[in-house]
Amino acid sequence: MPRRGAAFPTHTHLGAGEYYLVSGVMEVRGGVKNGGVTANAGDYGFEPNGIVHDHTEFPVPSVLYFTNFGPVNFTDENGRTAYILDWREILRLEVESEASVQKAA
Repeated sequence: MPRRGAAFPTHTHLGAGEYYLVSGVMEVRGGVKNGGVTANAGDYGFEPNGIVHDHTEFPVPSVLYFTNFGPVNFTDENGRTAYILDWREILRLEVESEASVQKAA
């Protein structure tokens, strides 16, 4: 669940994806005020393979359901790969999160 002010940096979808915004607001590529897309609760969107998003932000607490059919390549300000999010990384993050919860208990 993205908190208010949470954001995804510039990224390229290396596989198609789709989202459903359960609640809140998501500003894609700066939102509609800046030529992008503003998604509101109940909105569905399709992200084709290869699409580049300059910036995606959540101005209010939101619940996002997202399915991606391939990795996402996050880039730095010079357009170089900074981080690739794929199924292996998601699995690693899940294991790390579970370990953190168990440690706190």
